[in-house]
Amino acid sequence: MLKRTKFIISGTTFLTLTILLGSCASQRPLNDFFGIRMNPADEAYFIIHGYSEHNGVYYESTSAMNPLIYAWAQLGTNDIRIKIINNSKQSIPSSYNQDNFMIMLSDGNTFVLSKGDPLDFPGDKTLFPNTSLELRLELPSDFWETIGMKDPQSYTADYMKKFWRGENKLNVIKENIQKIVVELGKKYTIVLKPVLKKH
Repeated sequence: MLKRTKFIISGTTFLTLTILLGSCASQRPLNDFFGIRMNPADEAYFIIHGYSEHNGVYYESTSAMNPLIYAWAQLGTNDIRIKIINNSKQSIPSSYNQDNFMIMLSDGNTFVLSKGDPLDFPGDKTLFPNTSLELRLELPSDFWETIGMKDPQSYTADYMKKFWRGENKLNVIKENIQKIVVELGKKYTIVLKPVLKKH
């Protein structure tokens, strides 16, 4: 496969671009993870070599990947913020029912990130060219361990699940996340990998 290297500028330039695209500037920069659109089978060829506030992220990819559709992510205490940027000429469908978000850990475990309430999900729309979308997704939780309920068929299960929602998030450490996979409209896949930061 033909390989290429790319710079994506972040820092001040990235924040300026974010504002121009009509999105709200985040309190903290989203720079824990970075990824571009690709076939998931080719993700081994996507290698992030480094990152700095001045130069942005330096990575290696293939000609089959699309760097004009990319994403940044930041791990929080109870959630992951993901910003998807579409600088391509394509319109990307996004909806609560068809979009999927997963984290893969270095121990081989895979967890699906919760999208929360459908009414609060901002992605039920088309991501048009030169626009962006920011999502806040809940980290996975061990619900049954949280409430001490061993019988998920209990008649109080739904009530208790709402009451205890988010109380026992799994201890997801940034260093243990191997990659984040974003699937939009069952057609567009972005694989994000940890950003190696230079100090």
